[in-house]
Amino acid sequence: MCGSNKNIIDKPIVLSVYSHTCPDLTLVDLPGITRIPIEGQPDNIEQVTRAMANRYVSDSRTIILCVLPANADMTTSDGL
Repeated sequence: MCGSNKNIIDKPIVLSVYSHTCPDLTLVDLPGITRIPIEGQPDNIEQVTRAMANRYVSDSRTIILCVLPANADMTTSDGL
């Protein structure tokens, strides 16, 4: 779906789980905030990843699970 380049694609991969005993739930795995573009990525990659994240987390019904590396300082995390 993402192709062979290293760019970020704003097209969701949908995971559907069906069960009569569970509520409806949509899982969205967003890319991390990328500050420095690598070859094949646009120069404004940070704005692209921030805008994508903000669009998904701005819904009041969203439960946000922010994953951080254990060896990183939580106080300096852009995700939080």
